[in-house]
Amino acid sequence: MSQHEVEVPIYTYDNRYGNQATVINDKQYKILEPFAHQSLKELQEKNKNLLVFPDKSENELGDSPLYTLTQSNSDYNFNTYNIVGVYRVLNENYGSMKVEVRSRFDNINSQPFLTYLLTKVFGGYFLDRKVDITTDGMWDLLLIMLFPYYLLRAFRQGLFKQYKRFKYNNSNFKGTIGVSDFINHNIPFQGDISYQVREITYDNAVLHLIRHTIAYIRSNHSWLLGINDFEFRKACQAVENHTPSWHPQGVHEVIRNNQNSIKHPFFSEYEPLRKLCLQILYRKGVSIYGQVSETEVEGVVFDCAWLWEKYLARLLKRLNYTHHGFHLQNSGIKVFVNSRYRLYPDFLNEDKKSVLDAKYKKPDNSLSREDIHQILSYMYLTDSKFGGLIYPLPDNDAYKIKSYSIINKDSLLFKIFFLVPTQSIDKKLFLKNMEKSENDFIKMLEKC
Repeated sequence: MSQHEVEVPIYTYDNRYGNQATVINDKQYKILEPFAHQSLKELQEKNKNLLVFPDKSENELGDSPLYTLTQSNSDYNFNTYNIVGVYRVLNENYGSMKVEVRSRFDNINSQPFLTYLLTKVFGGYFLDRKVDITTDGMWDLLLIMLFPYYLLRAFRQGLFKQYKRFKYNNSNFKGTIGVSDFINHNIPFQGDISYQVREITYDNAVLHLIRHTIAYIRSNHSWLLGINDFEFRKACQAVENHTPSWHPQGVHEVIRNNQNSIKHPFFSEYEPLRKLCLQILYRKGVSIYGQVSETEVEGVVFDCAWLWEKYLARLLKRLNYTHHGFHLQNSGIKVFVNSRYRLYPDFLNEDKKSVLDAKYKKPDNSLSREDIHQILSYMYLTDSKFGGLIYPLPDNDAYKIKSYSIINKDSLLFKIFFLVPTQSIDKKLFLKNMEKSENDFIKMLEKC
């Protein structure tokens, strides 16, 4: 099979492993095998067109695999974990294929739960009637939807500026004389000198790339630029005001000028934004994955565990829980007197003496040793009387809150379930059912 041939794609769901893994054929296995068990960190370093959200500054996914492969009897198994998204794998010996991993709470025709989480975490109107979430083109729109979030993160560091070489022809000489320009423009000599000077400016290739992205979104997804966020609109306006030499026809040259990574520590947030803009302008969604590419793995993937935690953080603000995370400044709980080592419980309410931890993985019938150690350490360090592990669960599953009394302590540990509506195809009905699940979840926590 040549590298120009495309194998049948894989459509599957997150957290399907072991006896629930997706069975694949021999050709699919051969294409996927070289990249199996490689960490996301390794894959990102080798494949610039593989976007992982959140980026490395907000997650600990570096050592986690994108997928793994196993073999049982004569079957090849494709194992997924908390990573969802769409990506294309290119094997120069066997061809290429697309892999689409959806949330296990969604179905093959629509993805309301994943898009709802993204809406709550990143903002926007993604579930608006203008957007069809039942098509493959939704994955392109996921990239578009991330743009405001990453633009604002970068904008908070200030507008990106860099040195750029400018040519002048006047009497205010400085820099380096441009001999050829001087001969062409200033003979006979009338007092002007042609010269070049290196100046720091906002009118650079990076901001031009961002402006091309804004223009593309305005032309094709104008609903996004209408979001009611003053800071986002202010950032877009600032980019446009500081790029006077930008031209709408110069997108190809701008893309060529933005192939190198941004390594300046002061503008660190512009690097994930640069990669995102390139993906949007390339239209690196499902629609082009059949084309030949020089990269071996490309696409956009999300950590659902991170999305789930971020979503719960917004929800638990109603109950005055503080969200901790290793990426948050002044966060975490100090463990030792003479050490900076810290632990990071997801959610803490010191008044209620309650600590909660978000778990996106499928709940087992019993608590795992790792989860027990984790939540008990949080409870001990925060002197909490109540500890809870929060799992999403389909609303058609039989469920019951499980509580565990801790020996020699007046404390309780709970397994708490958030019911995700899985039978609602209609968007309005899904939103209504999600609102009910959220209210029921809050009431349940208030009673614990």
